[in-house]
Amino acid sequence: MRSVTTVIIIGAIVLVVAIGLLVRTEEPSAPPQQSEHVQKPPERPERAARRARVAERLQRLREGRETSEPRPRGKLSEPRRAAPRPEARAALPTAAPKGQAGVPAGIDQEADPDIDKLRETIRNDPDPEERASAVFFLSGEDEQIVVPVLIDAMNDPDREVRLAVVEALGDYSDEIGPEVVLPALNDSDAEVRFEALGVIGDMEGPMVREVARRMLNDPDEDVRELAEGILDMEDDS
Repeated sequence: MRSVTTVIIIGAIVLVVAIGLLVRTEEPSAPPQQSEHVQKPPERPERAARRARVAERLQRLREGRETSEPRPRGKLSEPRRAAPRPEARAALPTAAPKGQAGVPAGIDQEADPDIDKLRETIRNDPDPEERASAVFFLSGEDEQIVVPVLIDAMNDPDREVRLAVVEALGDYSDEIGPEVVLPALNDSDAEVRFEALGVIGDMEGPMVREVARRMLNDPDEDVRELAEGILDMEDDS
């Protein structure tokens, strides 16, 4: 009888130990302790370059607001498109100087015939590179002549031409209002929207803040960061 009792006690002890081991194995293991200084993966070079571009654009805007000097005319602000071919100006059809024989019929000799040819190139030349080059060379002339041509060219089918147009409009931000550049903020190309927002950020008035807030929802990260920077500058001013 005593041996039977002993066997029962030993069996109960073995059963309790087995249950304890089973419960312990089912408990979730504690997560490994993370290092207090988690090393983030290095930023990709292309993203670092894009961040630098946004910072450079904001720096230009700050410098423009701090100086009262008029911006130079006739030079696009660091265009990101390909520079016009060296022979582009020579390739554009130009009329003879005013007062000389050979001025084409229909050209007002009181106007600069070269400007007329540039406008014609922007509007009708089938080569987008020629149209973009003409925009480059037209920039810097009187705004009453240039701005209407640029407004029409904002609907050009080529994104490089549209980008050149928006950059050229930046030369006239002292004379035009944000409403002139607003259509470019709906452009399908992020580069065009980025440059258009930069041009508007260089202007003054309550619409600048409204536009920047609107562009916080842009699908492009660079455009959103530029909008945030413009809002910060507006708050500081």
